[in-house]
Amino acid sequence: MRARAGEGGEGSGAVASRARVRPVLVALDAETLDAARALGVATYRAEYGDLNDAADHASESWKKFCALMVKELRAVLDAGFDVILSDVDVVWLRDAAPYFKCESGDVDGCEEIRGADVMISSDNLSPTMDWELGARYAMRGIFNTGMMFIRNTRAGKDFLSDWARNLRAKDGAYSKLTTHQQVFNKMAREENAWPGLDVAPGASAKTRVLQSGSPLPSTGSPFAIGALPLRLFVNGHGYFMQWVNRKDGVWDDVKPYAVHATYTFDGSGGEAKRYRFQEVGLWALHDAAGEDEKFLTFELAPQNLTSEEPTIEDHLIVASANVRALVKAFAYAVSLNRTLAIPPLPCRCDKVWSGHDDVFSAKCRYPGANDEKYLPGTCPLDHFVSGAKIRKAGGRFVPLASVPSPRAAVFVDAARGERRDDVLLTLGDIDRVPALKFDANHAALSSAVSHPEPWCAECLREACASVLAADVLRRGATRATRGGTAEMWCVSFTDPASSP
Repeated sequence: MRARAGEGGEGSGAVASRARVRPVLVALDAETLDAARALGVATYRAEYGDLNDAADHASESWKKFCALMVKELRAVLDAGFDVILSDVDVVWLRDAAPYFKCESGDVDGCEEIRGADVMISSDNLSPTMDWELGARYAMRGIFNTGMMFIRNTRAGKDFLSDWARNLRAKDGAYSKLTTHQQVFNKMAREENAWPGLDVAPGASAKTRVLQSGSPLPSTGSPFAIGALPLRLFVNGHGYFMQWVNRKDGVWDDVKPYAVHATYTFDGSGGEAKRYRFQEVGLWALHDAAGEDEKFLTFELAPQNLTSEEPTIEDHLIVASANVRALVKAFAYAVSLNRTLAIPPLPCRCDKVWSGHDDVFSAKCRYPGANDEKYLPGTCPLDHFVSGAKIRKAGGRFVPLASVPSPRAAVFVDAARGERRDDVLLTLGDIDRVPALKFDANHAALSSAVSHPEPWCAECLREACASVLAADVLRRGATRATRGGTAEMWCVSFTDPASSP
């Protein structure tokens, strides 16, 4: 693990204790060192004088940090250890060492990945296909460096040396890349080829080991990449949208080792990641200042929908209802001076970054997850509104899942002025509660909740007018994208035309 002060070191300590994993945190400054050690996290200091506070991936400081990190990994291998590398926004649910080492039988299918010196997670979107096809599916996606395992072998050390060298490149193709993840993906693939890597000849049907398409410069030989299973090392979409390995809240026989908080739409900072974990009950720490906090929640009534299958028409109905409910509920929470506890929000379509993908041709799912059966379902809060903007405007809120005993909510008839002192109150069916205006002091909060960013998606295969029903098309606006070769359609969840 690695962190700078204020970037989630506290969370990493809580996560580690749950999985009974002993992490080692490399601190880049004295503040992080002291904070981590106070939490009982094994930490050592690795300062690098040229680093500054620039954390965006385009900054030179970020690549220097990445090179420093890889150098430290090599030092750990030289000391005789294997390395589990974890981003700070990863929750470890159980000890993955038996899987990585694979020394006690075929633990969770580890024999299929045992031959890899470097194991890595991915941003792929079909856990089902990944489980069935292994590396032959994984090779067509993007590897994600948030969860990695590197063996203490000659090949593992050679890989780390070349990774660090490529991160320090001042010219050539590697110098143009901005992150260690981009550098890894380029190292894995043959130049100007796709997918640019493959399984070894004669590999088993479910092997999880790939041979890099490009050789390591230091050895002239490819390195063996282990594609970690999506069902065991779950990315954000797999866990927060698809609820992988669970049906009706019940685990199947495969439980994840770790969950990575990718797929957030409200920024990638600590607040967005923390809230995402809270939504699914994976955040163990609570603010001590909030121990006496009082909460208000509400219930969402079923909407009149057109289909049992996910459609954009029905998504507009439920998403608009969600936003209307949030506006109403926040007004009552302010009036009662309570923190709003937001229940799971129903949805019928995925959301894509900046609208740049075609969910319409993927059955309202994120392309790549077409055949996964998670919609209709529930979606995270940031699919509908910006928690960051609401928080900045003074809104106080938490996911209902993070409130102790959420089923013990006591009904309050707030519209008639009833007041109660219970920890958790509920307004009941929010559609039956009359609207309440925000007072003038909370105009910014009212605006933040009631005017979310529009929902957008592309029409890549044909014009949006051919994909969307005419009445749906009219609710939004269409514009050219991708240099005029495609269209993007955007719609507001608070536009009266998109309300039922």
